[in-house]
Amino acid sequence: MLTITQELNIDEKGNIKVSSALNEITCHEIDYSASPEKLKFYVKENSSSKLVKELDISANDVIYILNVTEYIDKLYDSLKGIEWRFKFQKSDAIINCAKFILDITNEKITEIVRQDSEYSLRKVIQYESGKEKPIYVRLSDQGFGIYKATLLLLWLSTLRPKLVLIDDFELALHPSLTRAFIKYLLNHLNCQLVIATHSLDVIDTIVDLYRCDGVIGPEDTQVIILKRDEADIVHIRHCDVHEVYVLTSAGHDIRKITELAGL
Repeated sequence: MLTITQELNIDEKGNIKVSSALNEITCHEIDYSASPEKLKFYVKENSSSKLVKELDISANDVIYILNVTEYIDKLYDSLKGIEWRFKFQKSDAIINCAKFILDITNEKITEIVRQDSEYSLRKVIQYESGKEKPIYVRLSDQGFGIYKATLLLLWLSTLRPKLVLIDDFELALHPSLTRAFIKYLLNHLNCQLVIATHSLDVIDTIVDLYRCDGVIGPEDTQVIILKRDEADIVHIRHCDVHEVYVLTSAGHDIRKITELAGL
């Protein structure tokens, strides 16, 4: 099949240039189905679909996170079992997650503890007399952003998966929590992280981690921009983190790169 491929070139000032090339390629349509247990990938040929890859998400190697309230609540319920309590005690997840909440809230959170069938944050209150007293605040009574982030970090820090896929990453996360969440994942989990997002806060965090912190680089971080046209065809543009830095520094909205290029 003949197709015209349009290539975007970005210079160091953030200027975008478009070049075209005529290529002969064979095109297959890729489809997938997802659930909390499995990811299945299909190749569509004519009127049939062929299963080409299946990932068992229930295994520890791959975790796919649906960002919906029902899924997060089910995750919380699953953590109440004896098996999970034993796993937490054998890992550093509880201590690290308590430090994560401390950094975000500036409250003296010392640990996450289990009381009856609930998980609570042990919070130290200091009175005017100088005396300190611990109180216990149920995790489920926190704002949804802290609740969601803490549950996911407890889960991921205990299971240590090799691949983590998170849909609508930014939901219920304010900018500082978004940044802290991403930094925690990069610093504490040795895994490949795939995030789907519409948020500029996520993009700004990625740029800052590259430009200021040096945590990530062009060799290990990529932004993939998807756009669906009127013919229901999805166009894909790959940018390394340096290209994203150049574009955002020039004042461009990375989410609108195809419009900027006039495509």
